[in-house]
Amino acid sequence: MARMQKIVVLGGKTFREIHQLIEDINASGKHSYEVTALLDDNEELHGTNICGVTVKGPLSKVHSYPVDTVFAMAINNNKRRIQRMDILRNLGLPLERFPHLVHPSAVIDPSTKIGHGTQIYQFCTTAPGVCLDEFCMISPYSLFALDCIVGKGVLTGARVTVLGNVKIGACSFIGSGSLLTESIVIGPAAFIGAGSVVLQDVHSGHFTMGNPARQQIRNIQVPEDLLETDKKYVKKLFL
Repeated sequence: MARMQKIVVLGGKTFREIHQLIEDINASGKHSYEVTALLDDNEELHGTNICGVTVKGPLSKVHSYPVDTVFAMAINNNKRRIQRMDILRNLGLPLERFPHLVHPSAVIDPSTKIGHGTQIYQFCTTAPGVCLDEFCMISPYSLFALDCIVGKGVLTGARVTVLGNVKIGACSFIGSGSLLTESIVIGPAAFIGAGSVVLQDVHSGHFTMGNPARQQIRNIQVPEDLLETDKKYVKKLFL
């Protein structure tokens, strides 16, 4: 039986999304987590109970927990995909306190690199050479083929298929049921609408959707530090 480890989840309103993931990991016997608290900056949630766990205060309380307590990010709203990285940076916690969480039904190739804080949900698959940076959330039934590179904070909907040698930039969102074809590049903070078939590169901060996805609309300004972080991650992989 795995040693029980205390874990605090950041994001009370969306805790239900990660609750089953943690329960299933515990049931598998590969690891054992005890969710001791939820933290959320929404004062209306303070003191409330979600899935049997109490929201004990704002995110700033992370520093009141012992060093052997770990954390999980449940702030996974695609509209806040850049803001969630700012939240993590402002909290200033060591990356080592955010374990990656992988559902026992996922088929993960042994060569796959998984960053701190990344969550992989039910029945996902990765092929050899896949790299998932920190704080990604990969929703159920998603597949990543050979040598895909997924940047920090990428979020996907369910049943996303990413074919070989695709690069997805940091803080991008890939909508449910989308297909990304071989060797394309999705720029940082891009947004791909649900059910899209993407045949060409998508620019940073741009929105696209459709089958095939054609028109691209720039809908957000991508911070320079995010672009730089993305470049450094790719460079590190090929050193």
